[in-house]
Amino acid sequence: TEPEHEIAVVGYGTTPEGVPYWIGRNSWGHYWGHSGFFRIVRKRYCGVRGKNNLGIEGDCAWAAPANGGKPRR
Repeated sequence: TEPEHEIAVVGYGTTPEGVPYWIGRNSWGHYWGHSGFFRIVRKRYCGVRGKNNLGIEGDCAWAAPANGGKPRR
């Protein structure tokens, strides 16, 4: 089956209260969440699961350029 939903981790941060989070972009578009973006806790905090939450750390995929990122001529 074809995937119908994807997220892209685009950054990370920490709230003023010290809660670490990932910043994600949702494939559902800008009308979802905060203009298409969301935050999700990235470490256990006050009993909330964070490590590998939604498989973010354990089930990521990415592409690497074959030419090492050098521009083609």
